Amino acid sequence: MEVWPYILPLPVDRDRQVEFLMVVLGSHVSMSILRYIGSRGLAYQKELISELPYSNKTIISTLKKLVKLGVLTESMEKRVEDGRVKWVKRYEATDIGRWIIYLLIPPQTISRDEMVKIIRILLKLYIDSLSRLCKNYGVERKLILDILSELYSETI
Repeated sequence: MEVWPYILPLPVDRDRQVEFLMVVLGSHVSMSILRYIGSRGLAYQKELISELPYSNKTIISTLKKLVKLGVLTESMEKRVEDGRVKWVKRYEATDIGRWIIYLLIPPQTISRDEMVKIIRILLKLYIDSLSRLCKNYGVERKLILDILSELYSETI
């Protein structure tokens, strides 16, 4: 079986982790919304309601939960349609929202440039986290460099 190393940064608080995972990954509605936003970069509430096979109430409730958890940001956008001004709700993925979207889309659909950004962000995130772990447990940070050096040597 081929595996892909999916990465999902989670809230530090254990109770928030469980709530986060249940809302985001335990719901087809959440995953549909995130896939939709992932394929377009952003979404409007009206689009989601007309495009997804769920009730208005279900979509709006799920959007509120995703915003509360910090997965999406919500903003209002002014539009002029037929000479009338309308305000529409717009949703975009936050940083953590993008990580979830990366879980939901096939890796081969990610462009090279986007993958370079992902690699940089992930490496920084993990090196920072590993550095803190080393400090908290009294482990020399040189261990991180030794491991990276060893891995680099193995791939040459």
